[in-house]
Amino acid sequence: ALSGQPKAIQDRQALAKRVAEVLAAQPASTWATEEGALELMRFVLLGGSPQVLKPILDAGGLPQKFEQAANGIVAFSERQLDDAREFLTEDSGESLPVEFEDALALIRGALLSAKDPERAIGYLRRTLLAAPGTALEEAALRQYAVILIRQGRIDQGIEKLQVYVRRYPHSIYWSQFCSVAATVLAESTKFDPAELAAIEEGAASSTGRDRLREFAVVVGKQLV
Repeated sequence: ALSGQPKAIQDRQALAKRVAEVLAAQPASTWATEEGALELMRFVLLGGSPQVLKPILDAGGLPQKFEQAANGIVAFSERQLDDAREFLTEDSGESLPVEFEDALALIRGALLSAKDPERAIGYLRRTLLAAPGTALEEAALRQYAVILIRQGRIDQGIEKLQVYVRRYPHSIYWSQFCSVAATVLAESTKFDPAELAAIEEGAASSTGRDRLREFAVVVGKQLV
């Protein structure tokens, strides 16, 4: 998906379905261990079906220390965002492995982006530091840029967008991100349209320049 291959999303979905079938066939005792529980939650956290995790959670099959995080992951996957926010942004008092907290930081950033943008940025920075070159970093950069632009921190937001394009010029998520970020920028009262011409200066490749030029065009159309 990050390399821009047209079938990347379909291939990932097919793989996730096969993995879900394998996980569902495992004995219940697999998920009673810390290692097994973390692997199951990580699968759902990274886009796998929550239906693999939900029945095990409902049956009390996970270690108790992971139940709050697991409930939050299921709620987020099912788009029950208020529930997810309650489970994942409130301190459970339980200590989770650092690498798992790094992965959770991306979701926490998304959940808090509107209600507590500064706290969201803190979580997204953690993701950027912990997961360079991964889908987690790619998603964090998109969220980070939009939050900054929405806050009126236009220069910083554009800088993050330029970093995104340099690092992931072929991402298949570009079109959606471009549309969202352009809309937020065009609606900002702190954006000077005269700055549009300078946006593509942050590109490091011809593809990157094309992406940033496309972004500037989309913003320009929304300003008309």
